[in-house]
Amino acid sequence: RIYPAMALLLSLTRGLNQTIPARGKWEPPENVAQLTELQGRTAVILGVGGVGTQIAVRAAAFGMTIIGVDPKDAAPGSLIKQMVKPNLMDTVLPLADVVFVTVPETPATKGMLANPQFQEMKRGAYFIAVSRGAVYSMDALVQALSSHRLAGAGVDVTDPEPLPKNHPLWKFKNVVITPHIAGASDRSLARVLDLLRENI
Repeated sequence: RIYPAMALLLSLTRGLNQTIPARGKWEPPENVAQLTELQGRTAVILGVGGVGTQIAVRAAAFGMTIIGVDPKDAAPGSLIKQMVKPNLMDTVLPLADVVFVTVPETPATKGMLANPQFQEMKRGAYFIAVSRGAVYSMDALVQALSSHRLAGAGVDVTDPEPLPKNHPLWKFKNVVITPHIAGASDRSLARVLDLLRENI
């Protein structure tokens, strides 16, 4: 989920979501002036477990400031500049140029991002979700995109899955949707087997 999260963000910030589909054409993005640098921007990562921590490493390598939202504290020497508990999430959402969602789906996290949270996000922020679709409100995401609060969204997870063909999220040019494949790779099965072996 680490690399797809960054790939979704880079696709949106560098206009690749527009230029790659124009195969066989020399076609720049609609607004080249809106291509976004990550250097000096702030990423808020919701869920700083294994995936969130590794996203923090990659985002920091792009020069981003990292804020984490997690029940636990940041590890000593971590790249995370600030860590807040989930009940204080709304205090850091307005700081985010990018919100990464990596929390697992639990009774505590289901629906944790609804309309009030999307309204707290900075105008022009990006939203990237790679954990579970039930963690955020699809309707609230559509509304945030329709009102131009968000600059774009990259989602590997939706609720429901697969996303129906008539869902309004498909209509946005500034949205990249992938079919829940962020966890797949040529090494993922080996990692699962290693974990299973260790647990046994």
